[in-house]
Amino acid sequence: MDENDAVLDLTLLPDYDKNPYLKHIYGVVRLVGMREVLERKLEDEDAEAVLTATRDGFDRKNDVTQRLFSLLEKYLKPLYEKEERQQKRGAANRSEALDRRVKEALKLLNQFNADETDETGPGPAPHVHSEPIYFSIESARLYAGVSKRVGLYVNTSRVKEGEIVLIESGNAAIKVEPESEVVGKRKTSDYQRIDVSVVCDVKGQKGPITAISLDKEGREVKAVLRILGVDDPPLFKPPEDIEFAASRYVGDPNRQTNNAVLLVNLMAFTGYPEITFWLEENVGSVSLGAGEPRIEIKVKPGDKMENLEVARIVVPFRATGWGQHAALCAKAKRSDGKLAYAKCKLRFEHQIGDHKFSNFVYEELDQKVMGDVAGNQLYINKAYALHRQIFGDTDDDFNARLENDLIAQMRAASVLVETTVYHTATTRYRAGGLKGLSIDPDDPITSLRPYLDENRIKLEPKVLYALAPGIIGGTRK
Repeated sequence: MDENDAVLDLTLLPDYDKNPYLKHIYGVVRLVGMREVLERKLEDEDAEAVLTATRDGFDRKNDVTQRLFSLLEKYLKPLYEKEERQQKRGAANRSEALDRRVKEALKLLNQFNADETDETGPGPAPHVHSEPIYFSIESARLYAGVSKRVGLYVNTSRVKEGEIVLIESGNAAIKVEPESEVVGKRKTSDYQRIDVSVVCDVKGQKGPITAISLDKEGREVKAVLRILGVDDPPLFKPPEDIEFAASRYVGDPNRQTNNAVLLVNLMAFTGYPEITFWLEENVGSVSLGAGEPRIEIKVKPGDKMENLEVARIVVPFRATGWGQHAALCAKAKRSDGKLAYAKCKLRFEHQIGDHKFSNFVYEELDQKVMGDVAGNQLYINKAYALHRQIFGDTDDDFNARLENDLIAQMRAASVLVETTVYHTATTRYRAGGLKGLSIDPDDPITSLRPYLDENRIKLEPKVLYALAPGIIGGTRK
């Protein structure tokens, strides 16, 4: 873009644009002085347009474009090459046995992430036993009135196409949907996922959810999910007046619209207020509603949350390409005459699709964290002396230690699980509302710890077993 934030082109160096290893690269290159060059070319006696008339960006045949791209390549090519090397790393130097173990660990981490959030993982979690049908988790607790989504998996190599899977609750107070599902045609994967929604409005209930079907030999097969209890929903703290449910929303330019959610405390207003939304710090072409920079939405009675004097307002937004971003602002006039104001960030970053975590990488990170999530990869931080001692200095050292060293396997499992659980907690917290993760603002660490500890304790032994299958009960076979 130019110095006035006008977007000149959505890609740079088109030869690199279709490289699959660069799909997570996005950002902004600001060409200070480019506007003057473009205007001067248009005003010359022999007028010349450097940008295409169809608004596709730079004219690739233009001499100015070719010289500009040649100059930019000097700076961008090293970044692209570094990213390509990083994306190619990892599994290339792993043995076939280690690669299988890594993929099993990633499936477990992906499945946990998919069950806890709306971000989809690559497939079913591997089990030690090969059941024809099974739930992705063995047990769960519910919040009263809040549904929980759980994956039920059918092994289509064991259960034939067209067979019916019945799903029923052992407690009439606990409702389950769907109550049945038909097994579809076997595809590339051996597993069909059925999304099961479980909800209970009564506190203190417990009971089994059972899935029953027939295998190809006509024998009954079943899976059981134990509901351990139903608790009160986490305390919902309404905003003082207005507040976005999350501080940051990530969109996809390929979708017709993306949505942000504003929470409105109706006690701070007279009647149902009108909210004005607008964009600031717009980089690229982010817009609201049907493409406007500013919209007004009247709060209606139907927007109220059940049993609360709080309304949820859905704000649609969109963009024309990856890497674009803006700040979404909202204001409304309170009953005391003052203005209520709220702000959040809108980002259009590459989505992961069906592969949330496709690999984990041993790399030196700038942040002081043991591990991190970036794009579709999990990272173990090489910067710590402890990690260098355990995993070595190079990728080859890391893979060799991960294959044979029990301490390295245990440390990798610990970092990967902690990083994944923290990522899911962050995702749920940003989601807001009753389905989000509530954190006490006066004591955030204590209120977050039970979620982190409980899920880490459940997940870590499974991931460790995947990375070190010789371990049973804490010792090797």
